[in-house]
Amino acid sequence: LGIRQQARIDELETTVTNLAFRKDQEMAKLQDMNDAYQANARQFTLERAELERQRASMDVTRKAMQSKMERQKGIEINRAKQEFSDQSNTRVKQIREELEKKIQALEIEKDGFKDITEKPEEKNIQAKKDKRRVSNSIGE
Repeated sequence: LGIRQQARIDELETTVTNLAFRKDQEMAKLQDMNDAYQANARQFTLERAELERQRASMDVTRKAMQSKMERQKGIEINRAKQEFSDQSNTRVKQIREELEKKIQALEIEKDGFKDITEKPEEKNIQAKKDKRRVSNSIGE
């Protein structure tokens, strides 16, 4: 082989070596980019899992709060019903007592009218007796 051919072979070997070196650099660069992408993907997956866990936790908390609010609302409704029932019962009791007093007053008043109506009958009977006595004494 001639010097030219040997130089050409050396030049081609240098070019191959340089290309192999650049290829190795590019492969290393691509591997680094791939590793970074994989790391970002893992981080994204972890963050997504954390967000899902937080969302699930918030759903549980929201449902618990809704349940608590519904129980509280039920308690308040029952309390209001009980207060209304107590007030109604108290008012009914008052009205009943007032009516009983009025009935007693009317019965007393009725008894008074009986006395008044009975007394004129007694007076009428007494007057008839007196009239007979007077008639009898005049007639004798």
